[in-house]
Amino acid sequence: MKVAILIATFVLYNAPKLLAQKHEFGIHEYGITLSNSFYKGSLSSIPTYADFNPCVTFFYRHNFNPVWAARTQLSYTSLSYSDKDWGTPVANIRDASFSTDIFEVGEVFEYNFFDYRGENKRVTWSPYLAAGLSGFLYKASSNSELLYGFALPIGFGLKSNLGKQWNAGIEFLARKTLTDELDSVSGLTSVNKIQAGDVSRTDWFYSLGLTISYTKYSVNCPKY
Repeated sequence: MKVAILIATFVLYNAPKLLAQKHEFGIHEYGITLSNSFYKGSLSSIPTYADFNPCVTFFYRHNFNPVWAARTQLSYTSLSYSDKDWGTPVANIRDASFSTDIFEVGEVFEYNFFDYRGENKRVTWSPYLAAGLSGFLYKASSNSELLYGFALPIGFGLKSNLGKQWNAGIEFLARKTLTDELDSVSGLTSVNKIQAGDVSRTDWFYSLGLTISYTKYSVNCPKY
């Protein structure tokens, strides 16, 4: 958790500096990310990596320079969990589950470690850090009521250009939500006489997937 906070602080603190940069070329990307999502919260204290929860993200990325980029993204995630899938003694007795659809919109800043798509044409790939802020809508599993929440996306990835206009990559993104209601279990809630809620933490959901994007270049004409 401390590492995640440090990454977010580093990226978000330095991100405003890119707004002061002036560059001759603008590089814009339009892309899609296909991921598997997993959950950690009141029902599971560890991320549920074995679960299959599809997630699709459409994004627009603006590269301010070879180091800094910002992307606006719209995501749909089908998130679910069931004690029956884990088979531990406590899980078998508790027999809790939830399922929800998450519609998320967010802004994420990226910090590239290498001079990605800069003047050095031999640099064709780069690892990067990512952090930002998002808002999302989801349905309560118990009564299908539409709720909203906020999250802090934090993660890292690896991107590579596939020629002049196409890019591909892999990305891990963790969303620390600011709600304990994502799994419909909060506070000191008990399920089948077994405590399920935990007031000390909020819910998380994660995504791990592949990205592909198309690059469009623009030239800023100087004004005299």
